[in-house]
Amino acid sequence: MARFQAQVIRLRQVEAHPANYHAAASGFLADIDCMQLEVREYWSTHPTELEADSQHVSESRDQQNVLPNKDLQASAYSVCCASASRCA
Repeated sequence: MARFQAQVIRLRQVEAHPANYHAAASGFLADIDCMQLEVREYWSTHPTELEADSQHVSESRDQQNVLPNKDLQASAYSVCCASASRCA
């Protein structure tokens, strides 16, 4: 988040035209919104709820013989951020 915020700060300093600034910053701002939502969801969840969700996912994978997929997690993040940029 800090890197995206720093990039927006740089854009504010160097971009002379408001329309260009808005166009360039909108993607960074959408990603920041998405990350803030994920952090909020994490902190609003009690640790026992996280454990229960984790155990439920593990049981589902065991039943389906599916291994965890980090690419899937990354794509879920991308979908979240893509949704945020469409809404912005």
